Amino acid sequence: MSGIWFFGVAAAAGLTHLIVYFSLEWILPKLIPASNIPELYNFLAFCVAFSVSFWGHRNLSFKDTTTSVGESLGRFVGVSLAGFICNEIVFSLLIRFFDWPSWLALPAGFAVAGAQTYLLSRYWAFHNKPSI
Repeated sequence: MSGIWFFGVAAAAGLTHLIVYFSLEWILPKLIPASNIPELYNFLAFCVAFSVSFWGHRNLSFKDTTTSVGESLGRFVGVSLAGFICNEIVFSLLIRFFDWPSWLALPAGFAVAGAQTYLLSRYWAFHNKPSI
């Protein structure tokens, strides 16, 4: 069941990320003409989606964890940053070197980073401590 919740939470966080990203991409260049920096929008959207992701994974995907909130949060920050770096590299390569539109490059980055995030979350960030 945790796998189903994981994908549901990932979808909610991904949708949050997309909404924030495309809102920024649409609004900021109108307000600040020199602000068309897709990688910056991606980072800001990641920051907003992080809270959706942590709350959902902590309370739904891995609700049986015995780690403290603080310990899980510390680990999940590391997992999420690793996922974001992976996402940002894929996203940036696709838009800068392969001329992909952002609406296609962003989900591609999610797909690559999502697999990495699942494995690190499952086997490290929310991994139960062995019982003594």
